[in-house]
Amino acid sequence: MDKPGGESLPSFQELLAQAEQQHLTVQMGYMYRNSPAIEFCLKAVREGLLGNVSTIDAAMNRYDGEDFRQLMRTFQAGAAYIFLCHLIDLAVIMMGAPERVIPLSTCTRSDGVLDNGFAVMSFPGGCTASLRTTIVEVGGFERRNLVVCGDRGTLIVQPLELEGNQAGGRVFLNLLEARGGFKQGLQEIPQAPLKDRYADHLLEFARIVVGEIENPYSYAHELLVQKCHLQACGYDVEETLPEVNGLQRYQRANATLSPPSAGEVRVVFFGDSITNCWDLDVSFPGENYINRGIGGQNTKQMCARLTQDVLALQPSVVWFMGGTNDIAQGASCEDILDNVRFVVSRCRQAGIQVVLASLLPVSDYHQHKDFLRERRKLRPQNRIKEVNTGLSEIAASKGAIYLDLFSLLIDANDQMPADLADDGLHPNPKGYDCIAPYVKQALERAKSRCFK
Repeated sequence: MDKPGGESLPSFQELLAQAEQQHLTVQMGYMYRNSPAIEFCLKAVREGLLGNVSTIDAAMNRYDGEDFRQLMRTFQAGAAYIFLCHLIDLAVIMMGAPERVIPLSTCTRSDGVLDNGFAVMSFPGGCTASLRTTIVEVGGFERRNLVVCGDRGTLIVQPLELEGNQAGGRVFLNLLEARGGFKQGLQEIPQAPLKDRYADHLLEFARIVVGEIENPYSYAHELLVQKCHLQACGYDVEETLPEVNGLQRYQRANATLSPPSAGEVRVVFFGDSITNCWDLDVSFPGENYINRGIGGQNTKQMCARLTQDVLALQPSVVWFMGGTNDIAQGASCEDILDNVRFVVSRCRQAGIQVVLASLLPVSDYHQHKDFLRERRKLRPQNRIKEVNTGLSEIAASKGAIYLDLFSLLIDANDQMPADLADDGLHPNPKGYDCIAPYVKQALERAKSRCFK
């Protein structure tokens, strides 16, 4: 999507919710995401090269004529609405959700056009970001810059780009002491040539669509950037920042769900997209099972919503699968199992029977022979097997039923069969049909325990 995401946060949030439900890839066209210089900067912050980051200062300026001023007139925040989003995206990638966003847009002429935009963001830990944009600076392109200051070093990208898009992106690094393979003091770090603004971005998007890589920008990130952007532009949005644990996803459905009737054995399916994509009415007709899966979630996020999306619904049985996204995100086996243990323990303490499913295998098969989905690169089978071993041990220790679906769905090449998953990760209808009888059998076992 071209930037920014509109002037209505609820509309943008609804768009993202529908895209997530349909498993559609969404990326905003923030122009610096794939700049080699910016990628170096983000990596430096992520790996702690600069130490604790205290300040971020960024400017995205230019000089424009009367026609452009008239375009700016159509937006409440003028120039800030068009340009600040690119800088806010970078600040949020580096520092996460801000505690406060303060807008300050001004007009330098008598025509009422807000041609001078400014915003301040403050983050947990004391870091602040000052973000500037104007359309009245002669030579503004040459002064477009990003400065990130930490207690061990400072990084400067200037210019971010030059007019014409084919030059810029120079990186200067000043370190308090030699570290990370770089010398002490001020030095320029050579970068690859700056290409067209969106060429690499579009190539990355294509690789995501065909399944070669995971989308590095979650729905929650895009929503957070949009909300911060509207706040920076002075729009009236709710004070609370968007949460990333999916607590709002089933809020309305949970509120309208009546408590289970006497003798009812309520079953809740809890997990990620593999659960969310499952048409339970097709696999288990007449059962009215409740689906509380959310695509893209890891087990830590599931822990955060366990109370409202599972325990509060008073189920007798919970079917739980989670952890494949943790592996793709680099989580340790220990952390994954700790989170799963928390979910199972809380359910068992509440008297709920648990069917704990293994993680499914993945595959690099794909229906289009021109592309190879590298699912096993992000989710190596040996890591899946390691987690599954731990899951079986948790089930045994907590009195849960362990369901080994991995062994059921593995072929001679140690992959999920191509005809059971079109994308190498999520079962297709045939894949769900394959596992449904085994899940049904496990659920019946769990139900029978409810009456003992």
